[in-house]
Amino acid sequence: LFLFSILLLFTRGFALAPWSLLLLAVFLYAFAVESVYLMLGGRPEFMLNSIFFLYNYFLTAAVYTYVREKELYTLVPGILIAAGIALVTILMNGVDLREMGEVGRSTGTFNNPNQLGYFSVCLLSLGYLFYRHGNIGYIVAVAIFAVSVFLAISSLSKAAMIANFVIVLLALKPASSRASLLIWSVGTMAVLATIF
Repeated sequence: LFLFSILLLFTRGFALAPWSLLLLAVFLYAFAVESVYLMLGGRPEFMLNSIFFLYNYFLTAAVYTYVREKELYTLVPGILIAAGIALVTILMNGVDLREMGEVGRSTGTFNNPNQLGYFSVCLLSLGYLFYRHGNIGYIVAVAIFAVSVFLAISSLSKAAMIANFVIVLLALKPASSRASLLIWSVGTMAVLATIF
């Protein structure tokens, strides 16, 4: 994946958008901090933190460049396959909705439950984006929404559940009239008041 990113960026050019410059600045800052730490006698393996930011910069810039050329629909099969893999591994390992049950919090193929929760938020966001751009149909979007919510609940990640809830609320927000927007706002506030 890293090699693909490097080849793509060197053949098609680097994105010079503000977000890419920000990612590059984060790498440079992390590299400077870790370098000072290393010079003060720190352990060299901490330099991997800055390399991780550089890897994310290359990967994000390459995906951005690729999608700009090939359109958003090129990502749909990969996202659907990733969602399927996550769902199957959770179902195969079982789900225990108790915080410290026999199985523990579900992780699927991820290192920890919070990564699974983060994946569910990314999956839901991308599913909504694909639906809004017409890259997937209504039934597929509902399936992605359902899988995302299931993964968030399985991970028992409160942050993921709240983030998915907010995304669903934003996806259901009407755009047509002031009256429907007012009803939606009052309903959202009532739900939030009930939850918190």
